[in-house]
Amino acid sequence: MTQSIELNSVRRGYDPRDFTLVAAGGAGPLFACDIALELDIPRVLIPPHPGITSATGLLATDVLHELVATVMERLDRLNVSGLTDTLVDLEHQAGEQLTRDGYAGDRAVITRQADCRYVGQGYEVRCEVPGGAIDDAWIAAAEQSFHEAHEREYGQRFDAKVQIVNVRVMGVGLVPPLDWPETEAASGTPTPSVTRDVVFEIDGEPRTLPTPFYARDELSAGHEIVGPAIIEQYDSTTVVPPALVAAIDRHGNIVIDCTRPDDRAQGEHGVGLATPVLMRVIGGAFQSIAMEMSSILFRMSYSSIIRESEDLGAGIFDCDGNELAESDSTPMFMGAMPKIVKGVIKELGEDIHDGDVIAHNHPYKGATHSPDIGIVVPIFWEGELVAFSGASAHLLDIGGAYPGMSIDLVDMWAEGQIWDALKLSSKGERQFTAWRSMLTNVRTPTHNKGDIEAMIAACERGKRRFVELIRRYGKDVVLENANAWLDYSERMLRQEIAKVPDGEYDVPIGWMDDDGKNYGTRLPIKVKVIIDGDTLTIDTTGSSSETETAFNSPYMGAVMSAATYIVRTIFLDEATHDVFVPQNEGMLRPVKVIAPEGSIFNPRFPRATKARFCQIQRMVDFTLRGLAPVIPEKITAGNSAATTFFSYSGFDPEDDEYWVYLEVNEGSHGGRMGADGWDSVDSLVANTRNNPIEELEWRFPMRTERYELRDDPAAPGRWRGGIGTVRVNRFLVDTIIASEGERFYGDPPWGIFGGHEGLLASTRKNPDEAGEEDWPSKFTNYRMAAGDCVEIVVPSSGGYGDPLERPPTQVLDDLRDGFHTLQQALDDYGVVIEPETMTVDEEATRVLRAERASTA
Repeated sequence: MTQSIELNSVRRGYDPRDFTLVAAGGAGPLFACDIALELDIPRVLIPPHPGITSATGLLATDVLHELVATVMERLDRLNVSGLTDTLVDLEHQAGEQLTRDGYAGDRAVITRQADCRYVGQGYEVRCEVPGGAIDDAWIAAAEQSFHEAHEREYGQRFDAKVQIVNVRVMGVGLVPPLDWPETEAASGTPTPSVTRDVVFEIDGEPRTLPTPFYARDELSAGHEIVGPAIIEQYDSTTVVPPALVAAIDRHGNIVIDCTRPDDRAQGEHGVGLATPVLMRVIGGAFQSIAMEMSSILFRMSYSSIIRESEDLGAGIFDCDGNELAESDSTPMFMGAMPKIVKGVIKELGEDIHDGDVIAHNHPYKGATHSPDIGIVVPIFWEGELVAFSGASAHLLDIGGAYPGMSIDLVDMWAEGQIWDALKLSSKGERQFTAWRSMLTNVRTPTHNKGDIEAMIAACERGKRRFVELIRRYGKDVVLENANAWLDYSERMLRQEIAKVPDGEYDVPIGWMDDDGKNYGTRLPIKVKVIIDGDTLTIDTTGSSSETETAFNSPYMGAVMSAATYIVRTIFLDEATHDVFVPQNEGMLRPVKVIAPEGSIFNPRFPRATKARFCQIQRMVDFTLRGLAPVIPEKITAGNSAATTFFSYSGFDPEDDEYWVYLEVNEGSHGGRMGADGWDSVDSLVANTRNNPIEELEWRFPMRTERYELRDDPAAPGRWRGGIGTVRVNRFLVDTIIASEGERFYGDPPWGIFGGHEGLLASTRKNPDEAGEEDWPSKFTNYRMAAGDCVEIVVPSSGGYGDPLERPPTQVLDDLRDGFHTLQQALDDYGVVIEPETMTVDEEATRVLRAERASTA
């Protein structure tokens, strides 16, 4: 119970001293004081009848009927008569329902609300709308209500068209407030019914103490009981530990003072929180700030790659650019963000001021690649620079030679605009010339503006929250705890690395398809993992030289970010590690990467780096492979480790700008000890979500005709490999497409410990139709005519462990799911299945597996 409460309070940055712990149910009063003492919650309140708290809440709650209708209309193009009819009908239904419930007159209240958004956004904000007739005044009032609601929610309003998505009618039946009875005042001290010996834990040791027992119904207002004490009643039992004081208030609640005697003199809001709890509170506040920032970013943004795929990152950083906390989104962004902040610091030096908003996407100064723009906002306290807030997201277009994605580029400037610590606001004054330059030199100005505004709003929220934290605890306390968290994360990661035997763990050479221009010329990838005490080094010496295209990975923003991510994932997985260790700059300190200058993992300026992802996916996958012999329980078999990233675009004459759709086609995970590989899930460093078909077909001139697991069997293993997807997109208009993909030729995801290898990817134009073509994994500026389609198949991952050890019942389940055939169950798993009854012949299976084992 303590961990659950901590997870929802301290871990989220809430100071426990601001709250009272209400103990409900039969068991709550038994443990409430111990929980409060551990978390520094100052008081516990136990209502008169804790066992019926939920039932009491039902009696005291208003009756609510919420009726909703989807409208999907712009306010400036509103179908007034249609909306009027809709609202009248909903109000009539709400009124009838309240009448049936027995509510009428002043006890029946009907109001209107609407879910609105700016045209181009994907998430709505709910706002109040007027009653009465819908006319120009109604529309103006509804629009103003939405602007105000949007500003309250996100801190910004836009000068943009507003769209109603849903209208709501709320029918509320008002329930009279409960009349809480007052208990009779005490006339003397309470008398215990009995005294018994009870064992309590004091200073970590059990101690037996004589303890009075009281009957709850014999206690009156004003009574005080000094623990240890037990208070009994029909529906619960309250434990008052030694030295705590329980008082009965006028409504019969038991209020227990859980402050330690030496803390009471410091006052309710002093900094005197127990050091471990204070550290967790401030660390939780850092994490909550980052999560709130990312929520604002993806909910406000215009582009589906941000709001649906969550190809974004947000966080806070100290005054030197060290990351204090990050959002749980795309790992690549948050590995790069501290480098972006440090790149801004290096570029601007002393020219950083309160009110600045700085844009940065220079791939040789921290950015992961140029389309990932970072927004950095400095945070000042009493005139001193104390921190930064930062957010990053993938913009649809930044100019350059081709719309969307491109591979065959001559240098960095061919990718598009490079913003090197460009001030969009300076000392609080928006720099309109800079904005105009940014937006007039891209193909998607509307979406870019909305997405950048969303990043700014996220950063401003982070700035505000960080200042509030300093105002509450003081600058020195906040920054000292920030440094403590960095040291803690470093210490915990080093501790785990040190458990691995020292050594050099070499991985056989692998091959990437090509550079997106010189087709047929494969590129080597070589990884060696070095464990030296509590330090881990990834050595990429022997990998391909830098390419003449954009198929290069920036060292700081991409390669180092990927390395630190995968090391943290291996050693401090949140799902399996016994304690929570936050992601911050401390994670970077024990990890090194050797990448010779001029290699594909450390290109020289000004090589293009736009297509940088597939290389680092393979690097981190090889890191897993290298460590497999020494930590088999922490690694997977070969993952898809290829980002099959597509862009689709065309010019829209109605909007006078391009439409661009960016699509990350999901991969799969390799089998791992104890579990099968995940199917149809983005793997490793990418971690983006799949984009719903409804989003695609609603906003773009495309249709998805097939989107499912590929038909081929899963890689066999004790734990099978994950299955990739197959997608078929058909185009309704002439379309430009590009691809950044990998693993089409001869280097499939590896199986391990007897598991089988996975399957390669492919892309075809017009499969099984006229004009069918097999396409390479990477290409730029391919043209599709209206009516054409493209089929995208992503890799399936490798199996883990000997397939003969897979339980026959699981093999049968896989057969029923279509993950293999009867013959494959026999050949790969040694499982005999009767086709008529679809049951396992257990004896025949045992004999067959014994024969296979004896000849292995």
